[in-house]
Amino acid sequence: MMESERNIRVLFLRHGATPGNLEHRYVGRTDEDLTKESADRIRKAAPSWRDRNLTGRIAVITSPLLRCTRTADLLVGSDREESKDFENGTVIFRRTVTDFRETDFGAFEYKNFEELSGNPDYQRFIDSNGETPFPGGESREAVRKRVLPAFTEVVSSLSDIPDLTLVLFVLHGGTIMTILSNYAENPKDFYSYQCGNLQGFSGTLCFHPLCIREVMPYGL
Repeated sequence: MMESERNIRVLFLRHGATPGNLEHRYVGRTDEDLTKESADRIRKAAPSWRDRNLTGRIAVITSPLLRCTRTADLLVGSDREESKDFENGTVIFRRTVTDFRETDFGAFEYKNFEELSGNPDYQRFIDSNGETPFPGGESREAVRKRVLPAFTEVVSSLSDIPDLTLVLFVLHGGTIMTILSNYAENPKDFYSYQCGNLQGFSGTLCFHPLCIREVMPYGL
């Protein structure tokens, strides 16, 4: 098959819930683990998920933050760079991408609405529909400038894996929103790609031109 005709199933999954997520906090650079309840939920769902998805050659791409890597570890069943010991012959390639980390929320980091209420910087951010930079942190454009080149580089590297059947991205909400609002075949507004913990989107990854077709909501 010519590379231009090669299409691969892709899943974008937001990591499991952390304590800060449950308290509706801005969890960016804070590297916290999953809650016990969320980890247990992944363990319970993992066997049937593996039966449906772990066949052939699988690429698993994560942010370096613990909430993403642990979600992937629990779901896929391996934290190694390359795994070949599955009974059905599945081969899993793991990769961690630093530039897929969550947005740096600056002064808003690990705060929630109640704690930021009345803060003029926060009100300006809300009034801008999230376009102004986080005070002391990143702007949406700054996130684009690191996430999108990283995504194109990752996709280029995936083209070197023969017979790839699935790409699983375990990422942060903001990272997923950035990728899909720029690379979905018929992209929607940035906020249209918001998703809850252990939710996300499925689609078809096309290499040339690079885009994600048939984007649909997905959940674990």
